[in-house]
Amino acid sequence: MKNKIKHLEKNQFYVACSILLITISFLLISTIITKGTSLYIGTSILSGIAITVIGLSLQEWTVHRYLYHRYHKNFLMKHIYTIHHIGHHSVIFPPERYVTKGEVKRHPIFENDVKELGESKFSNILTRLSHSGSYILLSCMTIIAPCWLITKNGILLTSTLFSTIIICHFVVTVHDAIHYPSQHPYMQNQKWFKFLDNHHLIHHIDTEKNVNFLLPICDFLFGTIRFSLSDNEKDKFGTLDIAKNNLLGYSEPAKEILKIDRISQHKPIRHF
Repeated sequence: MKNKIKHLEKNQFYVACSILLITISFLLISTIITKGTSLYIGTSILSGIAITVIGLSLQEWTVHRYLYHRYHKNFLMKHIYTIHHIGHHSVIFPPERYVTKGEVKRHPIFENDVKELGESKFSNILTRLSHSGSYILLSCMTIIAPCWLITKNGILLTSTLFSTIIICHFVVTVHDAIHYPSQHPYMQNQKWFKFLDNHHLIHHIDTEKNVNFLLPICDFLFGTIRFSLSDNEKDKFGTLDIAKNNLLGYSEPAKEILKIDRISQHKPIRHF
């Protein structure tokens, strides 16, 4: 699993930032110039949705790349890195064990041992709320509040708020469906889900790529998108189909269940 942080090309970075800034500016201006017209409500709603999608993609890309997958000395930031980069990517769901069986279990937010997952419903609900809630809170500061301060548009405010809540909830749900296929079987055969599933598998093998999870807009713009695995990676880790058909264990540390699986595969057949 690759985890070395690489520098983005400066030109690509500046071009991507310019595209994002111009697009968001255009959407905000459109809500201002249509005020008092029949287009105002529709423009405000659609602009709010578009701004939220773009803003959350940038937010997710930045947080995931530079907080979740980079070591920091700050206690809180180091704790987040430990839970996600080490706990989620290396201990529980390394590339060799991409999916598991049973109910969704999450790393408790106050637990330092990355091998320990929440056993109670309360612990798992609290972790889920902290995950989606942190993104919503950050969105209030980076998307929702700035839109309101610039436009004073109540419809735009409502649109960005509701879009943020829905998307942040959906991010956690889709992530659960990827690693715990039995919990959300209705998603597994959807084309959009299969794209995101493959997108995320590649990220678990190469953490520098496919940093976006649900909204890969910034992966495209910043050049961190990958659509397929190399032949060497397929030989080592298998394909998405192999990974999805190889549900191992029940959220225990992967090393434990992989060791048992290897032993069982090499166990001689007993003849009676």
